[in-house]
Amino acid sequence: QNEITKYLTAPSAEESLIYHISAVAIQTGLRLAELCGLCWDRVDFRRNLIHVTRTRDKTGVKDSTKNKLSRIIPMTAMVRALLTELFDERDPDCEFVFLGSKGGPIPYGHIYRQFGIAQADANIKNKIRFHDLRHTFASNYMMSGGNVFDLQKLLGHTKIEMTMRYAHFSPDHLQGSLRFMNMVEDENKRDVP
Repeated sequence: QNEITKYLTAPSAEESLIYHISAVAIQTGLRLAELCGLCWDRVDFRRNLIHVTRTRDKTGVKDSTKNKLSRIIPMTAMVRALLTELFDERDPDCEFVFLGSKGGPIPYGHIYRQFGIAQADANIKNKIRFHDLRHTFASNYMMSGGNVFDLQKLLGHTKIEMTMRYAHFSPDHLQGSLRFMNMVEDENKRDVP
């Protein structure tokens, strides 16, 4: 969490287009292509939800996600504030949420370049990829007491095995194992005369 704060408060991050997209990634676990494909028609301020139904990558916009599943992500207070700020400043002629300096959809090359600059300015020692923000979201979700089955839905994983790699971050994970062991042990004691 210290590195997240350092990164988000680095001058180059705060002053660049990468700030909003990085902050939303950390708070939602959305993939970069999902963030780049996010349009205002999928942001529901009334119900405080983001509908993830499309992606945009180097080849263009696709009306589906990586796993061909749409999903709904609740907005945290921070995400809502960031998206409200972008909505208030938006160009009514552009449907995309995250824009580049010329007003069109934010270019991939710009994201990677600015992400690297912001990390250097924040003095992040171990360089990370943009996709690692998704892992950061998942790890923090579990460390905050999240449920692995809810996390599966938030991340859009089709198989629980993909999500289980975050289960060990749960503070209750190992404790739950011990409770199970104690239950078995107690039952065994009852069987002994």
